[in-house]
Amino acid sequence: MNNGFDVETINLQIYTEEDFLDDVFVDQEIYQSLVSILKAKKNLILQGAPDVGKMYAAKRLAYSMMGVKDAERLMMVQFHQSYSYEDLIMGFRPSSKGFELKTGAFYNFCKQAEKDPENEYFFIIDEINRGNLSKIFGELFMLIENDKRGLSIQL
Repeated sequence: MNNGFDVETINLQIYTEEDFLDDVFVDQEIYQSLVSILKAKKNLILQGAPDVGKMYAAKRLAYSMMGVKDAERLMMVQFHQSYSYEDLIMGFRPSSKGFELKTGAFYNFCKQAEKDPENEYFFIIDEINRGNLSKIFGELFMLIENDKRGLSIQL
């Protein structure tokens, strides 16, 4: 107890480039390339055969860039054929009272990151190729490009 407030200490495990290189079977040059692309473009797609560890590598790449294993600053979703804009961003969903406007996973995660500008946040999409990208992203496609961020458009 501290001044009437509960203070919770969270011990996060430090995670470095060296940890990434020990965990993921890529060399330092590839790691540096991935980090550079992600810093410049803000988006990165890993492709390869199924079950070779792309999600494992993506998660550890995020941790290495954060410097710690902080699951609160990382979100993963999986796309599939019925995934939609309403699931990712926002939309009207059936409820006991008819329809309610509900926010989606990406919207909520972005709001969380907005409150913590000192830290980096990572949103990882699994099976991006299985979703209907136009249906899921809609006009948001333009705004997730690094050079278009900060623009204001009506969604």
